[in-house]
Amino acid sequence: STWVSERLRYPVKARESHMEGTVLMHFKIDPKGKLTDIQILEHSDPVFDAEALRIIKSSPAWTPGYKDGHPVECSYTLPVIFNLSDPR
Repeated sequence: STWVSERLRYPVKARESHMEGTVLMHFKIDPKGKLTDIQILEHSDPVFDAEALRIIKSSPAWTPGYKDGHPVECSYTLPVIFNLSDPR
């Protein structure tokens, strides 16, 4: 989530309109760390939805779940928060 926060770009239209919002993302992390089945569980404004999708799809490999010492697929839900008090 730190990687996401550091690279998130606040949409210009939203900043100019003083808009804030949260997009709730859900995805799976495969055993190699690749994100699959990326979807939005809770939408916000379309400009926020688009940026949340962009950043999640561009992220590097994540750490997969482990079971009995072996990497396994796991699901993850992440809120992507757009807050004007954040200096992005």
